[in-house]
Amino acid sequence: VPPSTRAEAHSAARRAAAQARAPRAVPAYRSRWQRAAIAAVIVLVVVGVGVIAVPRLAWNAFNLEAMSLARAGERERAFRYEKIALDLAQRAAGPESLPVAVCANNLGKLLLDAGQYTLAEPPFERALAIREKLLRANHPDVAQSLHNLAAAYVNEQRFEQARPLLERALQIQEVELGSESSEVAKTLNGLGLVEMSTGHFAAAQERHKRALAIREKVHDGDGSDIAETVANLGAVYLSQGRPADAVPLFERALQIWEKSLAADHPNIALCLDGLGTAYVGTGQFDRAEPLLKRALAIREHVYGAQHPAVAETVESLALLYRKQGEYALAAPLYDRLLGIEGSVQGENSPTFAALVASIAQFYREAGDPDRAAALAARAATIRANNAHQLSP
Repeated sequence: VPPSTRAEAHSAARRAAAQARAPRAVPAYRSRWQRAAIAAVIVLVVVGVGVIAVPRLAWNAFNLEAMSLARAGERERAFRYEKIALDLAQRAAGPESLPVAVCANNLGKLLLDAGQYTLAEPPFERALAIREKLLRANHPDVAQSLHNLAAAYVNEQRFEQARPLLERALQIQEVELGSESSEVAKTLNGLGLVEMSTGHFAAAQERHKRALAIREKVHDGDGSDIAETVANLGAVYLSQGRPADAVPLFERALQIWEKSLAADHPNIALCLDGLGTAYVGTGQFDRAEPLLKRALAIREHVYGAQHPAVAETVESLALLYRKQGEYALAAPLYDRLLGIEGSVQGENSPTFAALVASIAQFYREAGDPDRAAALAARAATIRANNAHQLSP
C-alpha cells in the first residue's frame, strides 16, 4: 500500500470522532417565566432563605437557561447553570429522580461538546441508570441516554463499546418513535460513524444513506441535520479512497452550514477539513491549502492546540505538502502530530506505534534516513513492549 494511502487511512477513526464531536446549532430561546424563576432563586439565596426553599420547578428554569446559553456559545456560563440545576433537582426531587436524570444528561452533553469526553461519561451513566430504574426498558429517554453515552465512547475511539449501546437505542426508537423519526436518523448517523471507524465502509455508507433519506423527508429548520449526515457520508467516501465522490457532499454540507452558523463554528471546520482532504485526493492542491489552514485556525481557537480535532487537520495539511513534495513544510507538521497524539493516546499505545511507523516512512521519502531510522526503532520498541505485556 503506498505510504500516502496509509496516511489517509490512518485518519478515518479520528475523522469519525470529529464528526461525532461537532455540536448542533439550535436557535437560542429564553422565556419570561424562565428568567423570573432564575431571578427568584437568586434573591432567595442572597437573602439567606437557601435553595431548600426554592420552588420545585426552579431546577428546570436553570436547566433551560443552561441549554440556551450553550446554544449561544456561552459554554462556561452554561456549565455553571447546569450544575445549579442539578443541585436544585437533587434537593427538590431526590438524587435518583427523573429531574436529576435530565440535568445529568445535559451536563454530560455540555462536557461532550467541550471535548471533555471522559468527564462526560459519569453524568451520562448516572442519567442512564436512573432512567433504566424508573422508566420502562424501551422508553425513548432510555434510548437517548444510550445514544449519548455511546457518543462519549465514539469520541474516545472506544467504538466496540459504543456499538451495542447504539444498536439497543435504535431498536427502542424504531418501535417507540417510528422507523422514520428524527431520533432514528440520529442513531443511524452514530452507527455509521462506528462502522466507518472500524473499517466497515459498506455498512457505514448504508447507515448514513438511510439517515439522510429520513432527514431529507422529515427535517425542519436550517438543514443542519442534513448537512451533518451529508458530511458523514463524505467522510465514508474519503475513507474508501473515493475523494471525487466526497467533494460534492462536503461542498453541500459547507454551503448549508455557512448560511446558518458562525464562521468559526466547529462544524465549519469539520467540513473545511473534509473538503480540503478531498481536494488533496483529487490533486486540487491550490484549492485544498486555504481550506485546511482555515480549518486548523478554527479548531485551534475552539479546542486548543493539543486536541484530537487539531491533530486531524494537522495531518491533513501535512499530507497535502507531502503529496506536493514540500517535505520541509510537511516535516514540522508531522512532528507536531506526534506530540499531540502522544499526549492524547499515550506514547506506549499500539495506535501511536502505527503512527510513528508511518511518519518514519515519510522521513525516508523526504531523504532523512537518520530521522526515519530513529522513528522506526521507536515504533518497534513500543510494539515489543506491548507484545511483552500481552504475553503470559
